[in-house]
Amino acid sequence: GRILTSINAVLTTQLKAGDQLQLGVLRLVVLPFLHQDDYDRLLWSCDVNFVRGEDSFVRAHWAGKPMVWQIYPQDDDIHLVKLDAWLAQQAQISGPALTAAALTQAWNTQVDCAAEWQQAITDQRCWQQQSQAWTKHLNSFDDLASQLVYFGQKSL
Repeated sequence: GRILTSINAVLTTQLKAGDQLQLGVLRLVVLPFLHQDDYDRLLWSCDVNFVRGEDSFVRAHWAGKPMVWQIYPQDDDIHLVKLDAWLAQQAQISGPALTAAALTQAWNTQVDCAAEWQQAITDQRCWQQQSQAWTKHLNSFDDLASQLVYFGQKSL
C-alpha cells in the first residue's frame, strides 16, 4: 500500500511482503495480512505498535504495549481533534504520557519525528508502564454486551 511505497522511496528499496531489513537496532519486517489471532500475537510481542484502523486501535489497547495510532486523515484535520482527545483521556488515567503524545502527534502531522522517537526510546520503560495502566483501566469496564443488558434492565 501507500506506506510501503513511501518506505521504499525513502530507503530506496523494493521491499515486499515477507522481506526484512535491518537498520542498526531497527528491524523492519514487511508482513502480509494476518489472521486475527496471529495479529494479536504480533501486537503482544512488539515493543511498540504502530496501528492504523479502528479495529487495530482497539486490539492494540488490549495488548497493553506502547502504541502510536496513525489515525485516518479527515477533512479540516478533524482527525487531529480526535487524536488529541484520546491522548488527553489516556493521560488522565495513566499520567502525562508526554513521550507518547509528542511522537503520536508528530507521526500524524507528517513532521520529522526523529527527536520524538529518540525520546520514546529513552522513556520506553515509563511508556510501557503507562500503557499497561491504560489497559488495566479499560479492562475494569464490563464488556459491551453486559453493559447493554444493564442499560436495558435499568430502562425498564
